[in-house]
Amino acid sequence: MYRDPVTILEYALYGHVDSPTSWEVHCDTELAAALTYVRNSWGNRAPAVPAAAIAAERATGRTAPWTWAELAGTRPE
Repeated sequence: MYRDPVTILEYALYGHVDSPTSWEVHCDTELAAALTYVRNSWGNRAPAVPAAAIAAERATGRTAPWTWAELAGTRPE
């Protein structure tokens, strides 16, 4: 299924066409825990991502994937 790093990145950013996204499947607490884990992996130290931050993002009603331009220059707290 995943043939190369670019394909993996595309799946991470845009999801798989035939399957629901993590956003649709997982609750706020699960997504916050996963993001907290990633932010603290590989020797990094970052504050926990609160489930309320995920809930606030969901409340915006956004359904489109993030673009590279939108992600450029953004940094977690």
